[in-house]
Amino acid sequence: MGALGGPTSNGATDPDPGGVLGNDGATGSSGACGTVFGLAGLKTGGGGGGTGFTNCASAGPAAKLKQASDPATKSAAKAILSVLVVAIATSFAPLRRRRYELIPPARQCSYHESPEPRQKFPALRRRNNRGDVMPILTRRALVAGSAATATAALVGADPAAAVAPLDEAATPGIYRYKIGAFELTALYDGIWYRPITDKFIRNAPFSEVEHALDRAFMPHDKLTTPFTTLIVNTGQKLILIDTGTGGQIAPSAGALRDNLAIAGIDPKAVDLIVISHFHPDHINGIKDKDNALIFPNAEIMVPEPEWAYWMDDANLNAAPADLKLTFRNQRRIFSDIAPQVTRFAPGREVSSGIVTLPAAGHTPGHTVFAIHSGAQSLLVLSDTAQHPAVFARHPEWQAAFDIDGAAAVATRKRLFDRACADRMLVTGYHFPFPACGHLIKTATGYEHVPVEWAPNL
Repeated sequence: MGALGGPTSNGATDPDPGGVLGNDGATGSSGACGTVFGLAGLKTGGGGGGTGFTNCASAGPAAKLKQASDPATKSAAKAILSVLVVAIATSFAPLRRRRYELIPPARQCSYHESPEPRQKFPALRRRNNRGDVMPILTRRALVAGSAATATAALVGADPAAAVAPLDEAATPGIYRYKIGAFELTALYDGIWYRPITDKFIRNAPFSEVEHALDRAFMPHDKLTTPFTTLIVNTGQKLILIDTGTGGQIAPSAGALRDNLAIAGIDPKAVDLIVISHFHPDHINGIKDKDNALIFPNAEIMVPEPEWAYWMDDANLNAAPADLKLTFRNQRRIFSDIAPQVTRFAPGREVSSGIVTLPAAGHTPGHTVFAIHSGAQSLLVLSDTAQHPAVFARHPEWQAAFDIDGAAAVATRKRLFDRACADRMLVTGYHFPFPACGHLIKTATGYEHVPVEWAPNL
């Protein structure tokens, strides 16, 4: 049989001379009717299956469509039949006008095969009018493509194949790990996209800052600032290091209480809160928006130098306008609970295995914590560096929010050098969640290597 619509052996016009639509009646070959509709679980002359089309070999296209009982299936079948007819008409009819050449058997190997002939006889390929080699659309390739189209169309017509609804929230931010006998729980409080300007870094051109932000995949006008608090379960006490934003910094932050609940930690069960410094994203979680204590049974410990600086009225009066807001926030948090607040000198052990270390610069009383249990240690860096992709790589940069920029840089380098030399696990309050990993010293700064997520403690 030749082109589409050629004569059959009994003299009738065959609408499917290549056997593409099914058994052609003359040769008995099985085509796409058996293959395509068989994939959909429909009974066909060439493929078999469930109910629907029957005996494609004897029924014409119109008869086949009439035998489809389901309207959705009938609609899909009509679309498939149209695709097949168009494909056959456009792909096979022009073959008579194209030029062909024989490929010697020795040249029929693919790129990854040895130059062994793949078949006994030469293969056929065609060239277009410009002489370019063109692929030949075979009946096998057409049937395979049509099968995929038919399957997709029939599945799409099934109401049961609905798209799953989108989730509008991320999974909880909880990560547990062990330091010796202590169990630590990192609790994600959310994220703040902190607006920045060309005054963001005091001692570097903004072009260099923009380049660093580019390397960190951040926009030039915002610093990505995550918040991660830490619960230390010593076996005797539940200790919370910093309390998060209290949902009072940005709409995208304030998830601590939800994550505490998911972690199975009742705020009433927290025995001790230890504060690193008095910036709002570290102390606002002491109280809710109605000024009620979130951790009503917890003792609160704060660094003595920090209390002395922020609660001094002379410092409040001398502060620039934007910093006055921070002074007033401290008074809102602490004024009515001052008798319940214990002040410690940095260097003191606030609980067995948790030692405080002075880290002034970011604020006058900024404090970090070394946690030891057994042979393992963790250095809690607090705000020694904000996002490590910016400040670990550029440890000499003085941020506008550091009260004493030079002291902040000296503290950063001292603590980072210690962590590198001791290969000590570190966690940073503004590091990407779960905020813990290791630091590596480089020729120009440091790199943060996050821990691998471990399902077992």
